[in-house]
Amino acid sequence: GISKMQLDYWTNKAQIPTKGKKQRIYDMDAVETVMLIKQGKDKGLNLSTAIEAARKFKEERAAARQHDGQAVPQL
Repeated sequence: GISKMQLDYWTNKAQIPTKGKKQRIYDMDAVETVMLIKQGKDKGLNLSTAIEAARKFKEERAAARQHDGQAVPQL
Protein backbone atom coordinates (compact mmCIF):
# COMPACT_ATOMS: atom_id res chain seq x y z
CA GLY A 1 0.00 0.00 0.00
CA ILE A 2 2.91 2.43 -0.51
CA SER A 3 3.50 4.02 -3.90
CA LYS A 4 7.02 4.48 -5.30
CA MET A 5 6.62 8.26 -4.99
CA GLN A 6 5.59 7.95 -1.32
CA LEU A 7 8.48 5.62 -0.61
CA ASP A 8 11.00 8.01 -2.19
CA TYR A 9 9.51 11.01 -0.39
CA TRP A 10 9.40 9.32 3.02
CA THR A 11 12.95 8.01 2.54
CA ASN A 12 14.20 11.52 1.83
CA LYS A 13 12.22 13.14 4.66
CA ALA A 14 13.19 10.51 7.25
CA GLN A 15 16.80 10.45 5.99
CA ILE A 16 16.69 6.68 5.70
CA PRO A 17 20.00 5.40 4.35
CA THR A 18 19.72 3.30 1.20
CA LYS A 19 22.15 1.90 -1.31
CA GLY A 20 22.04 2.50 -5.03
CA LYS A 21 21.51 5.68 -7.00
CA LYS A 22 18.81 5.20 -9.60
CA GLN A 23 17.18 2.27 -7.84
CA ARG A 24 17.13 2.42 -4.05
CA ILE A 25 18.08 -0.73 -2.19
CA TYR A 26 16.61 -1.01 1.30
CA ASP A 27 18.07 -3.08 4.12
CA MET A 28 15.80 -4.58 6.79
CA ASP A 29 16.25 -1.61 9.13
CA ALA A 30 15.10 0.77 6.37
CA VAL A 31 12.13 -1.46 5.51
CA GLU A 32 11.12 -1.58 9.17
CA THR A 33 11.33 2.21 9.45
CA VAL A 34 9.15 2.70 6.36
CA MET A 35 6.61 0.19 7.71
CA LEU A 36 6.45 2.08 11.02
CA ILE A 37 5.95 5.37 9.16
CA LYS A 38 3.14 3.76 7.15
CA GLN A 39 1.46 2.56 10.35
CA GLY A 40 1.66 6.07 11.80
CA LYS A 41 0.19 7.59 8.63
CA ASP A 42 -2.60 4.98 8.65
CA LYS A 43 -3.45 6.05 12.19
CA GLY A 44 -3.81 9.67 11.04
CA LEU A 45 -0.43 11.13 11.97
CA ASN A 46 1.16 13.68 9.67
CA LEU A 47 4.42 12.65 8.05
CA SER A 48 6.81 14.42 10.42
CA THR A 49 5.00 13.03 13.48
CA ALA A 50 4.96 9.53 11.96
CA ILE A 51 8.70 9.73 11.28
CA GLU A 52 9.39 10.87 14.85
CA ALA A 53 7.14 8.14 16.27
CA ALA A 54 9.01 5.50 14.22
CA ARG A 55 12.37 6.76 15.49
CA LYS A 56 11.17 6.86 19.08
CA PHE A 57 9.73 3.33 18.84
CA LYS A 58 13.01 1.95 17.48
CA GLU A 59 15.08 3.77 20.13
CA GLU A 60 12.86 2.54 22.97
CA ARG A 61 12.95 -1.02 21.66
CA ALA A 62 16.75 -0.93 21.39
CA ALA A 63 17.02 0.45 24.94
CA ALA A 64 14.69 -2.26 26.26
CA ARG A 65 16.80 -4.94 24.59
CA GLN A 66 19.97 -3.56 26.12
CA HIS A 67 18.30 -3.31 29.51
CA ASP A 68 17.13 -6.92 29.29
CA GLY A 69 20.69 -7.99 28.57
CA GLN A 70 19.99 -9.00 25.01
CA ALA A 71 22.42 -8.04 22.32
CA VAL A 72 21.10 -5.43 19.91
CA PRO A 73 21.62 -6.61 16.35
CA GLN A 74 23.86 -4.40 14.27
CA LEU A 75 22.84 -3.93 10.65
